[in-house]
Amino acid sequence: MVGSPINGWRPTPKITSLLAALSDGSLKGVNAAAFDTRVRMFIHGDAAKKISHALKAGGADIIAEPMPFYVKGSEGPLRDGEIEKAQGWARRLLTSLGR
Repeated sequence: MVGSPINGWRPTPKITSLLAALSDGSLKGVNAAAFDTRVRMFIHGDAAKKISHALKAGGADIIAEPMPFYVKGSEGPLRDGEIEKAQGWARRLLTSLGR
């Protein structure tokens, strides 16, 4: 699982750099999922989708749709209900892995 806050409409520079360093096929056989944290606004970036595409390009098997989690303000904490949303997502990930 790889996640990042949205930074300038995309994952943070460190996550972007890490994902860019993945060579094609380096994640072959790895199950992966992506998430981001974001502020609830009319318009925002989608770091989770970009992360998911990069993981897939690296050969990972994507086991879930990219997931956004919303924060209060620009740095958090998570908004009400987001912890429960994350717990549900984690349970679905485990189920998809047969656990």
